[in-house]
Amino acid sequence: MAVPLGAGYQELLEKSLDATVLPDLKRGNVTWGEPVTGIIVPAYWRKNLKSPVLYNNAVAGFTKGCKRHLTELRPHSAVEIPIKQSCKGLKIKETDFQYGSAHIRGKNSVETTLNLMGQLFLHGHDVVFAKVNHIKKQVHSVSFFQEKLSTSLPPYPWIYDGPHPLE
Repeated sequence: MAVPLGAGYQELLEKSLDATVLPDLKRGNVTWGEPVTGIIVPAYWRKNLKSPVLYNNAVAGFTKGCKRHLTELRPHSAVEIPIKQSCKGLKIKETDFQYGSAHIRGKNSVETTLNLMGQLFLHGHDVVFAKVNHIKKQVHSVSFFQEKLSTSLPPYPWIYDGPHPLE
């Protein structure tokens, strides 16, 4: 816990930050944790610094009664392990909770982000692949995204009933 740093941290924030006014976020179908509204002052960030993260409470709250897919958008998958440990401790089935990270330490972020988009699609989420892949079509000096999804590819032709012929 970062209690000894609290006063110095808040003092530095007060010198360098104005109060942050939060925008009115459109929540859509996104599940949020503790609601934060209005003006956030440096004392909020100090409290946030020294407060423990209650993963079990958060996971129990946002998985209650329905299937969820948690998407982490950070420099690396920092909360994957505590989230998965909480799911295991709360006996949440893997089929009821999916986790994906856009960035994984030591891996190419383009590949991990594209992999995340594929995971979301495979779990039934709407993904606009033209935007993900930056596919644009130019018509009369107007750019727009053109989406094509092939769902009728032939089955993979290789069947491994025995050893491979070259083995």
